[in-house]
Amino acid sequence: MSSFQVYNVTQSLIDCVVASLKGKQEVFDFEEDPLFASLCTCLGLKFELGEKKYDRLSPLLGVKLDDNAQNPYNIDIVTSAFGFGLQVAFKEDLEFKPLHKDFCHIFDSSSLDARGKLSRMVIFPDRIARFFNKRGLKLVIVRDWLLNSALGQEEDSQINYLMANEWEIERNIAMLQLRLMKDSSLAFSGTHDIADHLIGGDISGLEQIRGFVNESFSILNRVFPPQVPSRPQKLVLSYLMAVILDDLMQPAWYGSKSHLSLGNMILETIQSPLDLDHKSQKIVLPNSFHTLVALLRQNTSMVDIGYVYRSFVSELLS
Repeated sequence: MSSFQVYNVTQSLIDCVVASLKGKQEVFDFEEDPLFASLCTCLGLKFELGEKKYDRLSPLLGVKLDDNAQNPYNIDIVTSAFGFGLQVAFKEDLEFKPLHKDFCHIFDSSSLDARGKLSRMVIFPDRIARFFNKRGLKLVIVRDWLLNSALGQEEDSQINYLMANEWEIERNIAMLQLRLMKDSSLAFSGTHDIADHLIGGDISGLEQIRGFVNESFSILNRVFPPQVPSRPQKLVLSYLMAVILDDLMQPAWYGSKSHLSLGNMILETIQSPLDLDHKSQKIVLPNSFHTLVALLRQNTSMVDIGYVYRSFVSELLS
């Protein structure tokens, strides 16, 4: 059994973490600063776990959040010889029932109680980062993603990255995602990162699309030169690419031909001389955006996807 102590998380601690995080570079990894990176991940997970609009992990642990009116967990940040960790226990006498073998690499052995039951979830982010490094993936903290979600100063400014949002569109996050992918890096500060990227994840998914990543990086660098304001329509196209890139780094979509085909369509469109004269300078996400993403994830034929994509582009430029 691992020995650890509960760490008291106060507002002054949060303020110190925010101040320290603001002084960090845009992306830093666990090898560079394992203690601070682990604390950041623990705070990010603590913010999301048990919260229906954020939590992507609980369903993979056999927990149906819709069956609970309130957050079903007691959540503590802990310290041990492994650094900062997170302890998540049910408020009632229940058991986690993980749905994938990779959870044996996520859970610390102290998650098992004296009965041999998973009555709690104990994780140490640095140990997880070390394990996935052996699978070829470098886990990192993306400063601004954390500062604008779990560590957002005001509740109404906290971004939900599981939903389309203007903050990400304006910041053209596809460029950051491509830089991460070229470096074999994955963000690790939320439940989405574990549930959708790490469980079942390894370097094989990225190796299948190295050529696509390099080409996309080269093209988008030309389309979005530094210090030059970008047209909203092109930013929306790039945001659609960001969604595709995120999917391609999920084991469920490794090497997806449909994702790659749509990605190549976007690259072709974004390089073309779009008719942007007198168009709105506001960011407007066409209604067909969500339809297009849903069809893509349902393995719909490329004929149908191509039709909806053309409607999406027409709506974007109308």
